[in-house]
Amino acid sequence: MENLKLGLEIGRLQNIIARKVDIVLSTAFDGQLSTTQCLIIDYIMHSDKKNITVYQKNIEKDFKLTRSAVSLSLNNMEKKGFIVREGVEKDGRLKKIVLTDKAKSLHKEINSLLSDLENKVSKDLTDNEITIFLDIISKIKHNIE
Repeated sequence: MENLKLGLEIGRLQNIIARKVDIVLSTAFDGQLSTTQCLIIDYIMHSDKKNITVYQKNIEKDFKLTRSAVSLSLNNMEKKGFIVREGVEKDGRLKKIVLTDKAKSLHKEINSLLSDLENKVSKDLTDNEITIFLDIISKIKHNIE
């Protein structure tokens, strides 16, 4: 089989999706929230519904972001009043990330926009194709981690 440069094509697809997400979210929130910050709000809301406490480390791990990148996003979110960091009784060093009412009020719109984008991405794909694609992505991630 001809060398198809799989990594290059994955990178191109990622760029296309990231640009689309950035445009949709930055337009919806007048640049007040970055794409990552919107995704963090969505992540924390879904975690809260499952009674899962979120710490910075969880975001770093699940988003595959560096500590400094997450710290910068959280600091900006805190300054803008979207989150607060609350100490934990058992360990004074740990700070759980809690959404403010301001962030919670935006979640429905964030979730709706992300759902619409997800529907566009998977529009002409069957459930079987999506399953196969996710299996392939999982194998690729395993290969390069």
